[in-house]
Amino acid sequence: MTLTLSAALSMILMRLVSSEGWQKHLEEQGFVFPLGRLDPSLHARILDQVTVWESEGEMLGEAKSTWNAHLRSDAVMEAATNSQILDAVQEVLGEDVVLLHTTFFAKYPQNTTDQNAPKCLTVIGTHQDRTYWGINPESQPVVSVWVAIDNVTAENGAMRFAPGSHKKKFEHVVGYDECSALGQAQSIRIEDLPSEELVDMTLTGGEYGMFDSFAAHRSERNTSPKR
Repeated sequence: MTLTLSAALSMILMRLVSSEGWQKHLEEQGFVFPLGRLDPSLHARILDQVTVWESEGEMLGEAKSTWNAHLRSDAVMEAATNSQILDAVQEVLGEDVVLLHTTFFAKYPQNTTDQNAPKCLTVIGTHQDRTYWGINPESQPVVSVWVAIDNVTAENGAMRFAPGSHKKKFEHVVGYDECSALGQAQSIRIEDLPSEELVDMTLTGGEYGMFDSFAAHRSERNTSPKR
């Protein structure tokens, strides 16, 4: 079984927000949130780590050093191996799980004046992560746990999910957008999805959600003044 923890911030869980019905929601919709909230002390430690990285010019998600940051940060490792996160994942995948990677990702506002000022406002087209991971067989279950560093809103680029899209593999069409975070600005046609109504995974700092690796999702540009 496999697990990928994609984290804008990871912290120790205090408890699961809901212990009933979330597995069924994940199975039917392909995502669930908020699933839990992490301990404030670890949250603070990881925020401090992020501040250090940014002061050194490491933009989250662009600097290679922030990929698999659990290998260079005790706080991130502590979050990635937290027993309550693993308990939730094991309820979905089974007892044997593998952490594939941790990832920091942020959309900086254009009003940022320091070295982290973005060249343009990042956008990510509708896609299924599993299409690009090369994990076989495709029947092998994989999930991501996404943890918010800051408050995540529709205005600052929350992930948007297509309910039920994890039940089918969709064609990704190459496009063009110089601000796309995907290499070929690829995207699934909206009309191909089971519903054109997308659900924003909005979270407050420290909350986290879980989604299937085949759940189609996208995120818009950060139009807010905040990260």
